[in-house]
Amino acid sequence: MRASWDTCDLPELLRAARKRHGHSQQQAAEAIGVSVSAVQKWESGIRIPRVSLVRRAVKAYIEGPQAEPGRQCPGLTTGEHAHD
Repeated sequence: MRASWDTCDLPELLRAARKRHGHSQQQAAEAIGVSVSAVQKWESGIRIPRVSLVRRAVKAYIEGPQAEPGRQCPGLTTGEHAHD
């Protein structure tokens, strides 16, 4: 069963950020420190990642060396106040 998202489609945001950064799911998993299966489940909405792992994804996708200045996914910025 796919998770329900009211104001933010986290699976789509994660997928779009990964693709914009040019990572495969394998590369993303390695950068974040999780399995490829975890990335696949997050992007399909089967599982919801812990906030700490979303933060790792932000660093890998948005703050990485290939990230374009000023290009960020709404809701995936390090300034968000969220708790694990």
